[in-house]
Amino acid sequence: MHCQRKQCFKKLVKNLFSAFIAILFFGACTPSSDSPSSHKNQWDLSLQNDEGNWIPARIAFKGHNETQVLQIINAGDTIELQPDKVSGDTTYYRFIDYHAEIAFTPDQNNTLSGYWVNFDDDPIRKRPIKATPAEKIKNQDGTDRGLSGEWRTRVSLPNRGFDAILILEEKGDILQGTMRTRSGDYQHLEGLIEGEDFFLSTFSGNSLFYLEGKIKNDTLTGRIHGVKSSDRTIEAVRDPNFDLPDASSLTKVVNDKPFQLDLKDENGIPKKFSDLTADRVSVISIFGTWCPNCVEEVDYFNEIKDDFPEVKFLFVAFETTDDEAEQAKRVQGFKNRKNIDMTFLIGGQLGEDNVREKFPMIDHFGAYPTTFILDKKGEIVSVHTGFNGPATGLLFDQYKKEMEDLLQSLVDG
Repeated sequence: MHCQRKQCFKKLVKNLFSAFIAILFFGACTPSSDSPSSHKNQWDLSLQNDEGNWIPARIAFKGHNETQVLQIINAGDTIELQPDKVSGDTTYYRFIDYHAEIAFTPDQNNTLSGYWVNFDDDPIRKRPIKATPAEKIKNQDGTDRGLSGEWRTRVSLPNRGFDAILILEEKGDILQGTMRTRSGDYQHLEGLIEGEDFFLSTFSGNSLFYLEGKIKNDTLTGRIHGVKSSDRTIEAVRDPNFDLPDASSLTKVVNDKPFQLDLKDENGIPKKFSDLTADRVSVISIFGTWCPNCVEEVDYFNEIKDDFPEVKFLFVAFETTDDEAEQAKRVQGFKNRKNIDMTFLIGGQLGEDNVREKFPMIDHFGAYPTTFILDKKGEIVSVHTGFNGPATGLLFDQYKKEMEDLLQSLVDG
């Protein structure tokens, strides 16, 4: 009798909590970019990185029961994922941009637990996650801390460092923005200001970024946590006049050696580069399915390709694995998940030497993506290093105008 009562109690708790989840999730509003608290039914998600640190992110659910849509909220960007499967109490979601999965199981104490896994990792690791219903953000003293604007930033690693620009927008106690580097931006960051402390994070499905920092007069200091490490620090000072080198000046063409891009596509079919680009304006991008900036660049070119039917968009994939079959599989999966109909070639394993072998005309290789614009004669007109995406706002708008004006002029020429 005792066991029966215990089982009944467990079942009752489970049913009550399921009802709580359904009520909490049902009718979730469409996310806005104003603040984390603007998302009804939002949850505070934490993901554990490889050093054991818990990285915060924001999620919400829309719908109920087995049709709950997962929303991963990164400031002005929301990733929506349909349930992939439900097994017992656990709901699984597959990412679209990356070969990754996240799974949630409700606990009896009004929390969710589970894991996040990137199947392209080597070795593959299931990283723990946990989530609790988000508390309403309390307004503090309403003081404007003057964080909005651009900050010249030095990022330091144990053995090297590099310059960056931290772009911030303060909205009360909410902080949003991004960080730009020579290779591109860190996408949409969002977090809070608490007295002299500030926090910014983003989660894309294959990468984590978490900056915890302090405000000290006119200087910002902090530490960046990623998927595998927490070893980067920053120091930033306000400097609206500082800029990174122009993206069109970082990679130079230094000789007339031809592209070595007679390669196979993701289906193993050999392709002749000259046939793909003959008499056409061409966009050739050094790409990787693992690279967030590359993914955003593909999204942009996919948006405009119908406006430029005369232009050939071609992506040369360099993957983290040295297994040729796995390289092709990853590109196949990427194209299928995103329903992309553009040409991809398999460049091999990532690394500067391999890239330089395929692109022998450049002085060096500095970033994924690096993109070549060719005229109808096959001559290189421009080389663009890195990609500053939607999170950079006006900078992205400027890039789009310059790129589309250039393509149109080459098509008309």
